[in-house]
Amino acid sequence: MVSTECVDIFKYALLFIVGGNLRPTLRDIMSVIKVLYVEDDPSSFHFLKIILYEGLCENVELLLARSGEEAMDIVRREDIHLILLDYFLPDVSGLELLEKIKIERCNIPVVLVTGYGDEKVATEAMRKGAMDYMVKWGNIEEMKKVLKTYIDAARCFKNAKYDTLMTLGKKRDTVSIICSLLRNAIGGIRKTKLIYKTNLNSKIIEKYLAYCLKKGYINMRGVEPIYVTTEKGIHLLKKLEEINQLLA
Repeated sequence: MVSTECVDIFKYALLFIVGGNLRPTLRDIMSVIKVLYVEDDPSSFHFLKIILYEGLCENVELLLARSGEEAMDIVRREDIHLILLDYFLPDVSGLELLEKIKIERCNIPVVLVTGYGDEKVATEAMRKGAMDYMVKWGNIEEMKKVLKTYIDAARCFKNAKYDTLMTLGKKRDTVSIICSLLRNAIGGIRKTKLIYKTNLNSKIIEKYLAYCLKKGYINMRGVEPIYVTTEKGIHLLKKLEEINQLLA
């Protein structure tokens, strides 16, 4: 017998996934991406601003919050598409603020900004739902590449459009695809290998990756992204496999 929780997860996932279309229009491409940088050090903010506005990313508006409280005010007031979150803040830790953001605005991708030697903190942040982490004051060229990856992902999330359910056959396909994607990404996998493993085309993979990233079921790491299933994703995988057996 499948639990009520399983059915709820099933309905929730399908509502957003089936029939999605991620092909951006010209208006989508030209639309402004609002990035919130939560950082109490002005020099760090200006350093990042220079990198972003150095021709790296067009149509990006960078906002600053100097505390957790100010960050939450902006998140509630503005339509934020990406959050860069420093770990050390005057009123709250980055991990605590990450949890608050995920409770109120779970769809906003969050990247933790750490110092050198903070891998344990970064790993914990990703466990709590951060999309990735980046090292503060790292190699400038490397930071440009990583930031462009984050901006592109945020634009993809912003432009994603999902329709309603269609047929039972499509429901089965959707559950199978999500299960396959989450299962293959448990140990980390690149998109090209994921396409090969799942036997799906690039457009379909992008649609499902966007959903899983947006919901925190998968994290994205590195310049040439490696996709990794999160604890939340593993939990969903177990539930969907249960439902998949029911539909078989």
